[in-house]
Amino acid sequence: MSEDQDASKDGFIVPAPFDSFSPGDCILQSIEGVQFKAVRQILALASPMMADMFALPQGESHKVPREETSDHLPIIPMQEDAETIHNLLVLLYPTSLLGTLGVQATIKLVKAYDKYLIPKDRLLLSVVALYNTKSALEASPIELYRMAWELEMMEEAKIA
Repeated sequence: MSEDQDASKDGFIVPAPFDSFSPGDCILQSIEGVQFKAVRQILALASPMMADMFALPQGESHKVPREETSDHLPIIPMQEDAETIHNLLVLLYPTSLLGTLGVQATIKLVKAYDKYLIPKDRLLLSVVALYNTKSALEASPIELYRMAWELEMMEEAKIA
């Protein structure tokens, strides 16, 4: 992956520690083709689904044909957009928490957490801020109510 590939056609710039200079050992590729270098062990510890995926035999007879980067790292195509993958990685890595997310970004993130069977404890810390934001509550009260129920956030459901 070259330096030019750290920015997508639509302007999404892959920040450190997920850019091409990262010490990652695999690449997560968004639906738009944006690539994030990630560390398999962090992903496997966070998600039992990813742990199972990385535990599968990697012999020639079991390999799924994939493109490879110039670093010869496996590319893992994902169905999420670049913003969702970035937000997911920030919450999974031992870094600071995300700032306040928008409603739509949060909904996509909740779906990714469900899809990959990731415990939602760190996600909840980022989501709760939405329920203290008057503009988010006024713009999307039904979506926030539904999300609060899905996340078992009963006080936030009442607020929405």
